Amino acid sequence: MKKLLIIVVVLSLLTGCWDKTSLDQLLMVDVIGLDKDKDSKQLKESLLVSRLLDAHQGGGKPSTVLISASGNSLYETYLRGSLSIPGILVAVQCRLYLLSKEMAKNKPMEALSVLGRFPESPLIAHIVVYDGDLPKLLAKKKIKEETVNNFLVDLVVGEGKINNIPDDTLIRYILGGDAFLNDFMLPLLAPKGDGVEVVGGSLFSDGNYTGQDLSMMGTKLALLMKGSKGAGQQVYGQQHQTEYTFIVQKAKRKVLMHSKGNQLQGITIPVHLDVKLMESGPKSARPMSSSEVNKLEQEIAADLTSQARKAIVDMQKVNCDYMQLGQELHAYHPKLWKPMNWRKDYPRMTIQPKFSVRVLNTGVIVP
Repeated sequence: MKKLLIIVVVLSLLTGCWDKTSLDQLLMVDVIGLDKDKDSKQLKESLLVSRLLDAHQGGGKPSTVLISASGNSLYETYLRGSLSIPGILVAVQCRLYLLSKEMAKNKPMEALSVLGRFPESPLIAHIVVYDGDLPKLLAKKKIKEETVNNFLVDLVVGEGKINNIPDDTLIRYILGGDAFLNDFMLPLLAPKGDGVEVVGGSLFSDGNYTGQDLSMMGTKLALLMKGSKGAGQQVYGQQHQTEYTFIVQKAKRKVLMHSKGNQLQGITIPVHLDVKLMESGPKSARPMSSSEVNKLEQEIAADLTSQARKAIVDMQKVNCDYMQLGQELHAYHPKLWKPMNWRKDYPRMTIQPKFSVRVLNTGVIVP
């Protein structure tokens, strides 16, 4: 009897989860678009929020809501946005940041650095530049039968996994603690019809967008010259009116510093690719001889080297050391680094890429 009385008293004191938050109150921020007003210089923020309607045990109906707000800082703008809709904004699961080109010109990583102060911040989100109307893009209900947030995230993550675009997340840029990371490249997205496509990479120098973009091919080659393993990268090209397509299986890059005394004379970047050939014009319809394969390898290597030179010229023109050559020089050749002013010397430096290719297969690939 005594035990029963104790149980009854204890049960009467258990009030349950008095401070619980129900699922239908949670607003999960999935994608954040950031723009800068040219006149007022205020930050314009677009939050693509996922919420659960008719929430019940076991599920509910997923829904997407666009919230827009303006302010002087990222955190202020976020707080203002949270006041415009009932519910609790939760950004810890945010998967993607979209920067307008205007925002990218104004040291965006400094604005985003505030996120490093809060444990609930989404530091593993990807970050890209969008060359278009951000609110218009995020206001779309669907793209190709997918929700806008899922389409954008799948596009960026998928291209990054096969080394077609940089795959770094926000944490690398705002917590890197290294001045060399002020020169970087972000994936560039642009409108295409009713959808969006990846069109290349946007170059940043000293933390600011330079206005210079690399083509899709230039972006891929820049990644390889920076040291990407390249596995899965898809490359299309043309040499002597012959189109070729291959998938990189393995990439190996070196950096050779050429000096005279303690003076740097130039830099060579050899890049060797092991590739799986998918197409090479009429020759791909039949097995090729060893001499034909060797000739094709040399032609592809020459084409890649030529296009890589153009990418290097574009990077030097805007003083963007995306390949981190200054860091390489500083770390492994301190005597050569010491007398240099890298910001002034880098744009004038002789930098030569040198690609070599080994085809691991020949002929048509039959599923």
